[in-house]
Amino acid sequence: MSSIVKEIALVTGANSGIGFEIAHQLLLRGKYHVLLGSRSTTKGSAALEDLQARKLSGSIELVHLDMQNDDHIEQTTKLIKEKHGRLDILFNNAAVALPEGLTERERLATAFDVNATGPWLLANAVVPLLKKSTNPRIINISSGAGSIGRRLTSESPMYKIQAVPYRASKVAFNMLSACLYVEYGLGIEQVDFTGIKKNNVEAKDEENSPKMKVFCYDPGFTASNLGPHNKEEFGARSAQETVKSIMELVDGKRDEECGKFIHNTGGYPWAQGKQGVFFMNRIAPGTSELYIANADGSDERKLLGNSSDFDYHATFSSDGQWITFTTERNGDGNSDVYRVRPDGSDLEMMTATPSMEDAGTLSPDGSKIAYVSTANGYKANIWVMDLTTRQTTKLTGTDLVKGDESLPESYLRPSWSPDGRWIAFSSDRNTQWRGHGNGTGWEHTQELSLYAIRPDGTGFKQLATKENYCLGSPKWSLDGKRIIYYEIYTEDTWNAHRPESLQSVTGQLVSIDFDTGLDRVEHTKGSGLKMFPQWIGNNTIAYLVKNTDDEGLNYVDISGDNGTLSAYKASIRSPSWSPDGSQVVYEKVNFDAIRPMGKELYSWDDQWDYRFTDVFPQLSIQGRLAITQKQLGNSSIITMSPDGTDFKQVFDVFSANMSETAIAQGLSGAFQPSWTSSGDWLVFGVGSWFQSRSTGPGTLYRAAANGSFSEQLTDGSVNTGFPSYSPDGRYIVYRVFGGEYGLRIMDLEDQSTSILTNATSDNYDNLPFWSPDGSRIVFSRRVTYTNFDVCTIKPDGTGLQVLTSSLGNDAHAVWTHDGRIMYSTAQYGFRDEAAIYDDTFQPYGQIMVMNADGSNKTLLVDSMWEDSMPLYVPNEFLGM
Repeated sequence: MSSIVKEIALVTGANSGIGFEIAHQLLLRGKYHVLLGSRSTTKGSAALEDLQARKLSGSIELVHLDMQNDDHIEQTTKLIKEKHGRLDILFNNAAVALPEGLTERERLATAFDVNATGPWLLANAVVPLLKKSTNPRIINISSGAGSIGRRLTSESPMYKIQAVPYRASKVAFNMLSACLYVEYGLGIEQVDFTGIKKNNVEAKDEENSPKMKVFCYDPGFTASNLGPHNKEEFGARSAQETVKSIMELVDGKRDEECGKFIHNTGGYPWAQGKQGVFFMNRIAPGTSELYIANADGSDERKLLGNSSDFDYHATFSSDGQWITFTTERNGDGNSDVYRVRPDGSDLEMMTATPSMEDAGTLSPDGSKIAYVSTANGYKANIWVMDLTTRQTTKLTGTDLVKGDESLPESYLRPSWSPDGRWIAFSSDRNTQWRGHGNGTGWEHTQELSLYAIRPDGTGFKQLATKENYCLGSPKWSLDGKRIIYYEIYTEDTWNAHRPESLQSVTGQLVSIDFDTGLDRVEHTKGSGLKMFPQWIGNNTIAYLVKNTDDEGLNYVDISGDNGTLSAYKASIRSPSWSPDGSQVVYEKVNFDAIRPMGKELYSWDDQWDYRFTDVFPQLSIQGRLAITQKQLGNSSIITMSPDGTDFKQVFDVFSANMSETAIAQGLSGAFQPSWTSSGDWLVFGVGSWFQSRSTGPGTLYRAAANGSFSEQLTDGSVNTGFPSYSPDGRYIVYRVFGGEYGLRIMDLEDQSTSILTNATSDNYDNLPFWSPDGSRIVFSRRVTYTNFDVCTIKPDGTGLQVLTSSLGNDAHAVWTHDGRIMYSTAQYGFRDEAAIYDDTFQPYGQIMVMNADGSNKTLLVDSMWEDSMPLYVPNEFLGM
């Protein structure tokens, strides 16, 4: 089994019908551990055996759960708590339509007990476990029979159907769903009929818990065991078809409707009024929330309470009256700058445009704000806004302050001097594009130095630099005489945002004299990556330790009297302290809360609806989508409809004896599926990729699109991967690495191979894709020791064209449906200090599109995250 942490889902009434199919669909996705609830252990065991025999990538266990049995509810809750510690999704699906009983009272009592009372008691029992989830959901499977409006409407097909026990119990169930939503979805403080509020402990607990998404869902007339007429021959939909719609609730596609009684035919607005969907992948936290606490971590609470969104990078003003922060409340990926009072009141937008804005900080007199923006050229620069006139001034990247445009040139993390006359910041201007691992890695490291400039753009000067080191996040002493910053090896700017190497990084806090740049003092020593330094008072330096057992807030007394003070160990990021040091604001991020397939993103092109996808998306001519399910699963090959329904696992990566650890790190799996024009076959690579390709095997596989058959095409003696079918389905182009290097073409009729390009271990070719018309192959070429470019070549090996020229990496190129080329580029540089990021590879990566001849290059995104894996899906494949 995979070591990837799975989401825990409890499905009641899961031995047949809708409940069984919910369990089936969850298991197909690979990211869920399903608790299959069944009143009958015999039927439950049969369902369990059936699902296990299908060898799906998720995991499952049977739970004996009778909704009329309080002991069962208690035991189920205890089991989940002890074995899993949390619950992510509760599906209240168990129901009875024609309860047995001699009297109407008995039938009513049974219907209410199973359909309403039991689900209510179960939901309340597991609420504490749902609060442990980062994305808790309660999905109550109700019925249109519980609609009072439909009961009173003569045009309704259910007008003449009495079924009082079932209908009345579903009305109650709908009200109970609404109660759950108000209390746990909206977070409204509840009172009893005497007006007594909940106790403070419980209220505080709910304030700090994520909002629950509560749905009351009518699946429509579906084939099931509820009654003799619930069959497909009588017009009922299949459970499989019904559950496709239910999965939209799981995927977040109808989150705006939570708390409502919704029907299965409720429209999901895919690309309405647009040309289609633009799929792309994003490596970023799934959630990010701001918290404020005392300096020792006590009295922690959400800064924005129920107004929390995707918020980060908060900074106290110098008078302690405001906190500025970055937010994506206007769209996933579109970062803007807002401010708020420390008590969470007076939320105010500072700047909000399609460009990236970040790291806002108010001037000491409160009249201006300095921030980072990619406006006017897509590179990160320091800007200042007058808060009275809203006039903006670009301080860097101007004729007066400009580095070599072909090299890294980001200006980051502005900090006002106490007198407001200077702004200090970090920058990698005029440094080299270089890869980690002494240049062997293609991901770029970052070498920052410190600079200062006046708020009117004059007086630009360098404060500190150190070869092969990164100096970041400058802050001023209270008297304005010194600048403090963190200092790490340039190489460690890669390790600092990779989970497998983060613990190896050490960084120290250093200060210098502002006027001279001299009098260098190291204020810390020993292991641990120390970041975000800030003076609080004249003798205490506060900072964050990002790794080791001391991760969290730390304090050092530089007077030499007390040593380290009042450490608060916690997994937090980007702290900022109030001027008196009594409070601290920071963010908590969660990378386990992966964006669901099809999640709406901010659209920088109003002609296309931007949506999230897992990696290596490819669309067949017939309109079927294939992906490597890397972030949402275990790097197996999955196909689906473009709207995210009808999941099918084509190839299980664990059938190839892959390393679970390497898969979890993103270094192994079944990568880059490619379709035949007939839509019957997929080819892909299975093995070790990226840094692990030198020591691990890689082989080509092809599989039938229905998942019934797969075969190995190469023997693994050379690492072979990243294949692409020719449009006629006869040939496969792929790359080889180890012993021989370059691109090869295989003729599937006789499995003979020919050399398309020859390369070396230092300068090699990768990631080939055949053009839709078959005339050219696009690929990534390492043209120098530190640079990749996008190239095309004819299938006969002639007509080589190098299409990109930036000195930063340009790679991962794919064709669009209309014959253009999209790729990932480092051309515009970093958008933040590299060491601040977590769990990412190339945080500077942005998506570019160009014509097939390299002309008309256009940036398609402008976020601060690693964006890649683009795919256009026109409306013709979306039923629009």
